[in-house]
Amino acid sequence: MKISQHIFLAALAAIAASCSSDNLPETLSGNGEKTPITIAATISDGGTPLSRAEGKTFAGGDKLIARLRQVTWDGTSTDYISGVSQVAADKSPRTVTFTVNSNNMTVVNDRTQQTGDLTPNAPLYWDDFSNSASESTDIRTAGHYLQSAWGFCYNGNTQTTSLDETNGTITWTATGNFDSQSTFTKNDLLWSAAQRPISYKHALGDRGTLVIPYTHAMSKFTIVVNATDGFAAGALASTTIALQGMYTSATFSAPDGKVSAQPGTQSVTMLKATPSGNTCTFTALAIPGKALKGTILAKITNVDGNNYDIPVTNAILAQWKDQLLGVNNDVIKSGINYMLTVTVKKQGISVVARITDWTTINATGEGEIKFNSNIISSGVTNAITAGSFEIFRGTVNTEESLNNVTTATYNAGTSKWELTPQIYWTNGTLPYYFRGLATTTDGTTPTATSSKDATQGTDLLWATTPAHDGELEGGGTRHFNAGEAILPRTGDVPLQFEHAMSKITINLSTSTTGKATPTADESARAVDLSNVTVTISNIATAGTIAITDGNIAPTAIAAAVDAAVTGATPATVEYTAPITAIDGTIVIPQSLVNATYPIKLTIKLSDGTTYSLPLKDCKLSGSGTNIETWNRGNHYVYNIYVEKEAIRFVAVIKEWEKVNGGGNANLDWD
Repeated sequence: MKISQHIFLAALAAIAASCSSDNLPETLSGNGEKTPITIAATISDGGTPLSRAEGKTFAGGDKLIARLRQVTWDGTSTDYISGVSQVAADKSPRTVTFTVNSNNMTVVNDRTQQTGDLTPNAPLYWDDFSNSASESTDIRTAGHYLQSAWGFCYNGNTQTTSLDETNGTITWTATGNFDSQSTFTKNDLLWSAAQRPISYKHALGDRGTLVIPYTHAMSKFTIVVNATDGFAAGALASTTIALQGMYTSATFSAPDGKVSAQPGTQSVTMLKATPSGNTCTFTALAIPGKALKGTILAKITNVDGNNYDIPVTNAILAQWKDQLLGVNNDVIKSGINYMLTVTVKKQGISVVARITDWTTINATGEGEIKFNSNIISSGVTNAITAGSFEIFRGTVNTEESLNNVTTATYNAGTSKWELTPQIYWTNGTLPYYFRGLATTTDGTTPTATSSKDATQGTDLLWATTPAHDGELEGGGTRHFNAGEAILPRTGDVPLQFEHAMSKITINLSTSTTGKATPTADESARAVDLSNVTVTISNIATAGTIAITDGNIAPTAIAAAVDAAVTGATPATVEYTAPITAIDGTIVIPQSLVNATYPIKLTIKLSDGTTYSLPLKDCKLSGSGTNIETWNRGNHYVYNIYVEKEAIRFVAVIKEWEKVNGGGNANLDWD
């Protein structure tokens, strides 16, 4: 940060009038030629230019106002207000206005330029500030001096109706919208305090020089915005910044440099420069006097849709104080350019994940921006520390909107989930729907997949945002329904994974199963299960998952002869002995009712005996209801008892949330 303070110097130079000879005696008004005061003005940039100091030139038409008066002074006091006494003369004091005719300047040094191209509103003479009829009040008398009591420059503005010439005060109203350089310039009030008096010098060619320094009465703020992480080029194209809680108007007292703010505050839109890449500078003037500590200095709006607050922190105040050489800076001061460089970032989403049995995988995201109604915690714990998964995101819950935007991969070295590419909240208000997709082979570790193809034997996991209560930053909670769009937040965005597929298990038993010493009758009724084959025919083994809701649409099956035209060939799930060693096969969720291609469970014993049963006729244990559909997330366990000339069938649904059931059915002979 850099604080710059700019000083305009107007030098009123008392230069002797041209005479035919330097030996001519000096004359007073009424006795011959008057001694004129010619005017020169200088500008010292003091650092980075501010408004009229641009290019170290005055603008043609600028008007400088000064209150000149004759005073008595002891020649040593540095109190130029109460340490001097105004002479009660009929020609003193006088408010002088002089106009800059052009911007032609002469270089004085590398920091200062001077112009003599000035015109006063009336000719000025030393004798104009004396009563020439009385030598005791003659400004050329010892102890009598010429002083600038105060000065103002309106920079092209016309706010002069409230000027109090006697006391050197003016009520200045600040704009709330710096929409152009002209508006900026006209609000840049300049003032000059009471100056050290000067005496008339009797040397020819040098009558004394009255120097009047003009400084900035207003305060300036310069905010440089850098848009970095997550922002594309042009992110600042529509950005605006508004200073907050600035005073609307105040009384400025030029002699003593004091500002008395009047009631009322406003938001002040800053003047925006043309962005350079993703960097842009904003400037504005403000009335001094506002307390800074603990306030929101400005609000940044629409950095590619993101909004930010700029609080005045202790660190900012400390930096400004250092550059003000230790001066207390809790209150805005005149003539100071308060500069800030602000770096803004989009909110990156980092993730954690959890898999519990066949039930859920959770993903959370966190960012850096503080949002309204900000959710800081969603209660996700026991995160997994391996694997990867895909994240889909969209502004509406449709297949067209929900795009695969990033891959989450766990980095064991940093103990964090890393997104490739990094994704961000677009802004502080736009909600998103989040969905996830992965596969798993061990039930605990996800593996990323962006394919919407579902295949028999692959445990496909689908995620949505679950119903949860988020903890608000300011206290309390907010409820989110399952699948609801998530507002931007700094806390977690949970993703709960569930099984998109179904699982089936076939368990065979006979009269001797589990019996160390079966009876003769049990042995006689037992069948040989060592070489039994169990098949389930005509099922769909592929499909497509909808990211919106996780439902899988099975691929239609057809006879082999027309498979190329109408769909996949009829498929089977086949179990071979020992059947009890098979604990679940992942299958496509589907209806078991198919008139064209009946879905059957077939048991072929080792002696060639074959039994079959339409799966739609299997009944859920205890309810008598047919199990006509394999639903996602359910584990269907078919317990089949086989003995000679008798078969009992029991069907149990085991959801991956461990909800159990059972049933009975009779098998038909093939």
